[in-house]
Amino acid sequence: MKAAVRRLSRAILARLSKKQALWLAIERGDDVAARAALCAGASPNASGVKGVTPLILATSLGHAEIVRTLLERGADPAQSTSDGCIAYDFARHLGDVTLEEILRAAARPGSAAPSTGGPHPCSSAVCRDLAHFLDEANLVLPRRGWEVLRKTMIDSLGPSAASAVEQALKDTQHRVLFEQIFASEAHATAHFARDGFLSVRSPMMLGSYDVEMAKRRGLDLTELFAEKYRATDELLWRLLPDSVFRRPPTRACEIGGAWGATIQHVMCRFAIESYHNYEPDSHYAEWATERFGVEAMPVDGETLSGTADDSVDLVIANNVLTFVPPIKIWSYLTEMRRVLRKDGIALFNLVLSDQLGEADLRRYLDMYFPKRTIQVFSRDILDRTFPSECFEIVSIADREYVVLRRTR
Repeated sequence: MKAAVRRLSRAILARLSKKQALWLAIERGDDVAARAALCAGASPNASGVKGVTPLILATSLGHAEIVRTLLERGADPAQSTSDGCIAYDFARHLGDVTLEEILRAAARPGSAAPSTGGPHPCSSAVCRDLAHFLDEANLVLPRRGWEVLRKTMIDSLGPSAASAVEQALKDTQHRVLFEQIFASEAHATAHFARDGFLSVRSPMMLGSYDVEMAKRRGLDLTELFAEKYRATDELLWRLLPDSVFRRPPTRACEIGGAWGATIQHVMCRFAIESYHNYEPDSHYAEWATERFGVEAMPVDGETLSGTADDSVDLVIANNVLTFVPPIKIWSYLTEMRRVLRKDGIALFNLVLSDQLGEADLRRYLDMYFPKRTIQVFSRDILDRTFPSECFEIVSIADREYVVLRRTR
């Protein structure tokens, strides 16, 4: 029966114009008919209403095989609709990892798209997102951890073998080490893709997509994320009223500046002379440098290695520390302690142990199923990291946002 319907459909397609035949084949998901229309002379780049192209239509409908066919026949993945959206935007909207991979490969000549004959060598979507992030992030190794690992290798393998391993790691840009360092964050930020709760994604490596899409659409990121900027402004005015500061900050530091909402708030509100931005996504970091004049700092995932002791009036980590393991939270907190100067303010949010009852823990357990990566941080460790003789907790808002001041 299905074969008869397809034969009838193709008979109808044969009477249509080349362009109509191609578009109808795409709408029906018929790759054979689409190939026939292209062979008959239909253009893979002809645009329709609002600039929609065959490639964009096929992508929006999730027809991976037709997308491959169109690309083979010369479809341009950079061609956009009248409002600046390309096929890749529609793949991301669908949450279709296969389509994203196909279009990423097409946009980068020489890269290989995944084969339909088997799974991607990294079958987890989270793993793929982490791989893309590591491909383009500007990262450095934590100095202390690397030194300890080198000593361990020498003690275990001997100087000669350890040197060979060190060279092999260097030749691969220390990829295996960075995978270990950032894998926890990739899983902690994972969310279900738009495919009926069958797979998960990590939002890592969003900078490339966001920055490029804004440029295509002729927008600044502050316009693209206007609502996020507004919400951040409201949050920071509430958490950091003018009365918090003994003197207006002139030197600031942020862990994970992302699309720059906190940066814009601080830069517009205060006469900032220096702003250190520890953002691992190179696209966000470069955009923030160009847009706001902040300094992109070397990121190792656990320290503020580029910022001097006692040099910062304000250090912020907004919605960052909840996604990293407690031992790395502690490392970042000790770094905040190190870089803050007298009367300096630190703002960060944590899931603090003393703020939680059993009902809260049960809520986290149920609400975040199947994720088990919500990090509960010990209040005892927080208090010992910021001892009362040198620091004071100004406030704990919403049971997680901590504002503290260095007093001496």
